[in-house]
Amino acid sequence: MKIETKKFGTIEIDANSIIDFPNGLVGFENCHRFALIKNEDFDPFCWLLSLDNEEVSLPILNPYLVKPDIDLDLPEYLAKDIFTENGAANVFCVVNIGDMKGKFTINLKSPILLDFVKKEGRQLILDSEKLLIDQPVW
Repeated sequence: MKIETKKFGTIEIDANSIIDFPNGLVGFENCHRFALIKNEDFDPFCWLLSLDNEEVSLPILNPYLVKPDIDLDLPEYLAKDIFTENGAANVFCVVNIGDMKGKFTINLKSPILLDFVKKEGRQLILDSEKLLIDQPVW
C-alpha cells in the first residue's frame, strides 16, 4: 500500500507493519493507525508514521540500546505481552532530534509497547523519578 507522508513523500508500506493505537499517542490522541518503518538507512532508529495524519512521523528507538540496564518497571500484565520468544522486548521510546546538530534525546518516561501479534500498540506514562524525558542518546 502506498501512503503520502510529509517527511518521506510517497512510500510503499507493508500492511503487516500497521499497528493500531486505540488511545492514540501522547499529543496525538486522534492518530490511531501507524506504520512501523524500519530502514537500514536509519538503523537503529525506526519511525512511526501516522496513517491518519500525514504530518505526524515520530523517530523511535529501543530504550535498551541507550541504557541496557534500564528498569522500566512495567506492570506485569503488560510486560508479559511485550517480550518475544527470544526475550527481545518490543518496547520503543520517542526520540527528540534537537535543534543542535547531533543532539538526540529519548523520552524514557513514556515507552511505547508494541504487540506484533495483535497489531496493537499503547503508550504508557511511567511515574518513576529515575526515568528522564530527555535522556541523551549518545
